[in-house]
Amino acid sequence: IQMFPYFQLVPLLIQIRLVDDITTCDDKLIAFDDWGKHYSTMIEDIENVVAVRSSLAGMFGKKSLITSQWLHLAHECRKNNDLQTSKAFCSRAMTFDQSKLSTIACLLEKSKIEWQMNQQNVAILLLNQISAKYISKDHESFTEQEKEIYAKVKYLLATWSSANSSSDNETIKATYKDSYTLHETAKAFLGLASLSHEYARSILEYSQESTNADADLQKQPAQPSAPTKPLRNALGGPPTQAMRDKAAQQTGDMLQQVRKQREVDNKKIIDSKFWTMGYPRFDQYKSFVSFIKEALRSYFLAMNLSPQYSYEVIPRLLQLIFDFAKLIISDQEMDLFRFQTF
Repeated sequence: IQMFPYFQLVPLLIQIRLVDDITTCDDKLIAFDDWGKHYSTMIEDIENVVAVRSSLAGMFGKKSLITSQWLHLAHECRKNNDLQTSKAFCSRAMTFDQSKLSTIACLLEKSKIEWQMNQQNVAILLLNQISAKYISKDHESFTEQEKEIYAKVKYLLATWSSANSSSDNETIKATYKDSYTLHETAKAFLGLASLSHEYARSILEYSQESTNADADLQKQPAQPSAPTKPLRNALGGPPTQAMRDKAAQQTGDMLQQVRKQREVDNKKIIDSKFWTMGYPRFDQYKSFVSFIKEALRSYFLAMNLSPQYSYEVIPRLLQLIFDFAKLIISDQEMDLFRFQTF
């Protein structure tokens, strides 16, 4: 018996399964099993599957199934980085079924293609259009299927807005919360936790840099240098006490101006969107603790929903705890045990 490599048998297996789809298909319940996930299929094989299944769905007027098949083909092409072909298949999918869910699914896939093509602003614009047109504040009226796809839209919108720095912190946090309110997923909680963790780390680093710079400035006041011999001769002799006092006063005034300028610069940084995340003139310590609470809560909720994220979450938790401990220990006036009630 001649043995064939597995990849040569896959097209034959797909043809056998397609024959099974044709013989078992009827107009009462037309649905296709996802048996393609069990095979390492080529794009050509997937195209054959889509062609046959679209023809069967068209026979019974199931336009939504035709759209889902072409969307699946667009998704596979995008995974293989054939973006232009994927975009063409996605546009074709939109021509079959004009229902709300099918339209949103096509726009969602199109936004993913645009993002992968480095058209970040176009991708975010598409998600904002979906959110503004279809996602109302009355979540109770949504079906479970609608909640699931709307949650995907909100999650991607929050993630991409954060990566593209196109929204402020409060908007991004609210979008993540909208996502897991619609449909709880570990990805939404993990995204919110990562965002809060990053902001907490940024505040800590900025605070430490400011503290170190102030300490260097306060270490030792600058002393006026002794005049050189030619300068002494020009001044008519060695410097008097009055000259020393005047030089020390000028040095002190200069240091005072430097400190005032640093305060102005710090205020500008604190008032900026990057550091304040929407909180002008915020208290750094309180904001740091707030972000820590949000990150810890979201990390644990993500692990609770999907334990497979534990390998990713636990190292982040350890880093978060050590970063948190550094700030608390350096503050001698704080009660270390009050934060155990998070």
